[in-house]
Amino acid sequence: MIMCDVCNEWYHGNCVAVSEAEGILFCFCLSANNLETWLCQIYAGRFVLSNEEAQKIHYDNAKLLKSNNELKQKLVEREKHNLLKVVNDLMGRHIETLNLQLDHLTSQVG
Repeated sequence: MIMCDVCNEWYHGNCVAVSEAEGILFCFCLSANNLETWLCQIYAGRFVLSNEEAQKIHYDNAKLLKSNNELKQKLVEREKHNLLKVVNDLMGRHIETLNLQLDHLTSQVG
């Protein structure tokens, strides 16, 4: 699979005539900051990215991904908090019910 560096859509290498070796080359070029950009057919004919433009796109995408992961983590923490609150509330109600039943039973015995 290979991703367009502009629209971030993923494509099967076979469908867009990119061999596995070429796909690996794009990955290694990106990781070495020797940016080789790959553009899908929609964007390939529209413009050519300079190294600086490609670098900015990759930087912005990485920043968005990090921000998205941080947001997901915050949502997970909030959901954990909400779930614990509900469980504690239910346990509190259950304990109150048990105490009432215990009071009722002790009043019948006494």
